[in-house]
Amino acid sequence: MTKLIKSLLFSVAYGMPQQAQFNNQACGVYRSAECSFTSGTGEDGVGTVSGSLMLRQYDQCQGGTSGPVMVQGDLSGSSANFVVGYHGLHVHANKDMPTCGDLGGHFAVGEDEIHGESSRYLPDRHAGDLGNILVSSTMSAMVNIEDHILSLDSNSIYYIGGRGMVLHALMDDGNPTRDPSSTGAAGARVACCLITESATDQNRQMPQTPNQVPQISNQQPQQSNQVAQVSNQQSQISFQECQVFARATCNFSTGEGEDGVGTVSGALSITHFNNCRGGEERVVFEGSIRGGSENFVDGLHGLHVHQGDDISSCGSLGGHFAVSPNAIHGRPSWMEPERHAGDLGNIRVSQGQSQVRMVDQIVSLDTNSAFSIAGRGMVLHALVDDFNPTRDSSSTGAAGARVGCCLIEAVTYA
Repeated sequence: MTKLIKSLLFSVAYGMPQQAQFNNQACGVYRSAECSFTSGTGEDGVGTVSGSLMLRQYDQCQGGTSGPVMVQGDLSGSSANFVVGYHGLHVHANKDMPTCGDLGGHFAVGEDEIHGESSRYLPDRHAGDLGNILVSSTMSAMVNIEDHILSLDSNSIYYIGGRGMVLHALMDDGNPTRDPSSTGAAGARVACCLITESATDQNRQMPQTPNQVPQISNQQPQQSNQVAQVSNQQSQISFQECQVFARATCNFSTGEGEDGVGTVSGALSITHFNNCRGGEERVVFEGSIRGGSENFVDGLHGLHVHQGDDISSCGSLGGHFAVSPNAIHGRPSWMEPERHAGDLGNIRVSQGQSQVRMVDQIVSLDTNSAFSIAGRGMVLHALVDDFNPTRDSSSTGAAGARVGCCLIEAVTYA
């Protein structure tokens, strides 16, 4: 199954030797731009971070759609703030760059957008929230991001031509508390650049050789897959472009959680789409969950697919579903082994219920796939999943008691 995650920042952030899954051979033309960090005046002056990022967007893809914006290149630096570790990277609102501080806030197209992981949909992220890149011990960063929200089409409201891009001193925390005032706590503006068009709106033959940057990023972290919650209106992907491969259900009314059977009720419908644009596949979780459990309180709650199938007690479902023996707990926008396949993230409970819509491009309903979740249990937890910020191999997200569970069953194939 295609493991593209909507804002593919995983390779960017974790340097895995994998390549973006977007199939540019299905497209006909492209637009391109460049962003050179050499001239921006950041926290430690001009030129303390150098290198350029190339931005490319393929067009006339399957169904007449545009492909993602691909952000690729190498950065290096001597800034005191350009240290080994993760650094937030964002497109900012302004187009004037005397200094990085003049670029304003994160680029957004709606007043209701708040900061979030690159895997989220609008308005649960700013349009410009690209996530993190990883600076290695060689004081360099190999960047390969795919983003399905931004655009290089000057007729699009998501157009970023002429805007600034900022590299920050610290890791973008993804705004786990969903604070409307958050910008990701990514710290000082170490470096910046202006996105300069080099072939916008000009038809050109697409390159015949695949991109050689060896990474995938957090995406579909832009589909993000992942996603914590997304409303139907927020999706930037039209599922009318896809075909339904399989359907399943997961009924929480039958699982015995921390406070007994039926204290959490409601069901999720699970739909596996394939043959989407670029050959991508997605599994969508939708439905309403309600509860009378004392642990089903307003706020964020971790939701995961677990290994087992015995829901007579949610505690019998084992650990998080994982395919790789080296997988550790992580954000839903990452890929194995930096997350378990079953790490779906958080849902939000408000006034005793949660409207759930998650999109994931790792798990599958195809029983021939190693990532198949058919017949496995799903667990709703009492606390927020913290996504294992310390990268502890023993972490399960500190999400607490198993409040409710269900069995992914009644799989039917189209």
